[in-house]
Formats: sequence, structure tokens, C-alpha cells
Amino acid sequence: MIKLLIDAPTGLQEIVEVGKGGGYYDASRVLWDERDDGELPDITLGGMTRKGKKLVFDQVRKDEHDSVGVPLKNININELTRPEMVKLIDLLKTSGVISAARATKIKG
Repeated sequence: MIKLLIDAPTGLQEIVEVGKGGGYYDASRVLWDERDDGELPDITLGGMTRKGKKLVFDQVRKDEHDSVGVPLKNININELTRPEMVKLIDLLKTSGVISAARATKIKG
């Protein structure tokens, strides 16, 4: 799989893996594409910006990334306040998770 480093619409920075012919729907959000830029170097996820042909750490960018919220895997939904739950739902909507879930028909 080919790795892309992207600035997602949610404000988070993410690594997305795509197949040989795959891509990200908004090319302007791709900071690094292994097909064009070579292997993704060691990075601090959330804090990278592109300067020419290199990725460099930017503390302001990292602070923006961190302010969006904790990774989903660390969220205990039973402990969320109503405003936090609304923010989570908005994040899921903008990330496409809800649309993908609706498009997938799971039979039990």
C-alpha cells in the first residue's frame, strides 16, 4: 500500500493508505505521496508541514491538530458531555464515516 500524509477537513493530520491507482479526493490536502515523494519519513503526526521537498515539524500545526480532539480509539462515549457528543458526531459526518456506514449494509 502507498501512504499519503494528508491534512483532513476535520483539522486532523492523517496517514491514508491507498492502492497503486488510488488517491485522496482532495489533492490540495496531500502533504506527502510516496509515489511522488518517496518513502514517508519518520514524522510527528499532526505537526508536519511541507517546505519544498521536505516535511518539517511545526508546533503551531501540532497544537491545531491536538485541539481538534483525542483519537477516536481513546474516547469512552459513556463519559462524553452532550456538547462533546455533538462535536464527535460532527467530526464523524465530515470525515465520511457516517456516509460510509450508511452505504454498507450489514446483515445480522
